[in-house]
Amino acid sequence: FNLQGSFGLLRNAIRISPSVNYSNFYNFQTIQKSFDQGTNSVLIDTLNEGGFTHRMDASVGATTNLFSYYRFIGKKQTLLRHVLTPTVSFVYSPDIQEGIASYTDITGNTVRYSRFERSLYGQSVGAASGRIAFAVNNSFELKQKSDKDTVTGFKKFRLIDNLFFATDYDIFKD
Repeated sequence: FNLQGSFGLLRNAIRISPSVNYSNFYNFQTIQKSFDQGTNSVLIDTLNEGGFTHRMDASVGATTNLFSYYRFIGKKQTLLRHVLTPTVSFVYSPDIQEGIASYTDITGNTVRYSRFERSLYGQSVGAASGRIAFAVNNSFELKQKSDKDTVTGFKKFRLIDNLFFATDYDIFKD
């Protein structure tokens, strides 16, 4: 299921968008891994047992638009419009995985694996994550006086559309 919404703050100058996503899949087979010290290898058995995999995340984001104009001197009355769209978001994914098993290798290390990794809806062995993301989108438009345009008297065209910069950081990682 997916729940999402959007609402405005400060007369819709800032848009807030919360959402929650949850997925549940049933796998019809599982695997079991064990370490054979005689052959120094990992044995994998396929079992005819089913099980569920789960995925969930909750997020909230905030975005706004900032406009700036640059007027150039000349006969064509050229105007450059810059639209800056910053976005800040946070995405939390809890560790709700079922079907995680482990075995011990020859060095004594515990190796975790997913019992569904060879299934159609396999899952990876992971941990909870909390990602903070920041993105900036830029658009540049040029508006010039035109003798050919009889309706508005100006010609518009885009110089750069969607010049995008983004970064994120997982606060749960080292």
